Amino acid sequence: CVARDVLGATARDVDAGWREMEAAIAAWSPTGNTMPTLTSHPMRVVGWATFTLSTDELDVAHEYAGHAQLHVTVSRDALGC
Repeated sequence: CVARDVLGATARDVDAGWREMEAAIAAWSPTGNTMPTLTSHPMRVVGWATFTLSTDELDVAHEYAGHAQLHVTVSRDALGC
């Protein structure tokens, strides 16, 4: 579970995995969600946290933070798997 849900692409090549995350964040838009392309839930947490911190709209920040929390939960649960 940890290799699949927590490490994801970083298990193979750490640098490539994090470059993948940076590209997904840069390409993301509200109508083009790139977060599901990431193989690591912690990467998705970073993505959603980035979007949360980038908005000035409280409702949008809550929505993005909720997405981040879902991936925190998956990551935490994987550690107990």
